[in-house]
Amino acid sequence: MINNTRDKNGCAQPNVQSKFSKVRTALNISEVVKKPFVKNSNHVFRETLRVGNLSANRLINSLNIEDFARLEPYLESVSLSFGKSLYQPQDHIRYIYFPESAVMSNLQMLEDGRTVEIAMTGKEGLTGLSSIFNSGSAVDWTEVIVAGNALKLNAQIFKQEFNLSTSLQSSIFIYANSYIEQISRRVICNNYHQIRERFCSWLLMLQNRNGGSKFSLTQEQIARFLGVHRPSISFVANELREKKIIDYRRGQIIILNHQALEKSTCSCLQLI
Repeated sequence: MINNTRDKNGCAQPNVQSKFSKVRTALNISEVVKKPFVKNSNHVFRETLRVGNLSANRLINSLNIEDFARLEPYLESVSLSFGKSLYQPQDHIRYIYFPESAVMSNLQMLEDGRTVEIAMTGKEGLTGLSSIFNSGSAVDWTEVIVAGNALKLNAQIFKQEFNLSTSLQSSIFIYANSYIEQISRRVICNNYHQIRERFCSWLLMLQNRNGGSKFSLTQEQIARFLGVHRPSISFVANELREKKIIDYRRGQIIILNHQALEKSTCSCLQLI
């Protein structure tokens, strides 16, 4: 964790340089960070310029400079391996992750011992959302399904900054709404749509959040995320491979024809 101090106004003051240090200077973030927050509903923020393309994470890039300046000293770039468990149910959430190339899965346990994915998080958002709105405990399993990079942030610091900034709250509420919509849609999808449609939609959701077309996943692992038995996934995967829509070998799934795969999805993909 990067050590930081606060000035008399409660603003973040970094003790070490981060991956954004060069951009901090270019955007005059050192000046922005000195400006205290004003707790006034009529207050108009002095800085409305968006951060831009500092990170592969879209939520980070959607922040205005003032919000980013307060979070930036605490952001730590980390590499996450496949299968890494970030949270388990009732765990105290110590860190929030903003995926850049990594993709995370949120899972719930079924009565028969199987798991099913209720949401997927990639470069569009963050993990550990419940730490902002409740006591800080995880409500489901969260693990890495595509290895890659993410920005890591102390959850307590993030909650403090969230409570101070109405613009940061707005950004997080917009994301939280889309996250809840995803969970709602996935409930319908898991119960009413065919495995073939769910499998195709899931692959494209993965691609949309990672940007790649090759994933180190076995059919057994995919079956676990979709909450079905492996033979069902094997049947669908064979069918798609024969049509040259996907390929799989040595624990890898490869998307060959994005458009053909999209035609095989359910309506949930576009809605999510």
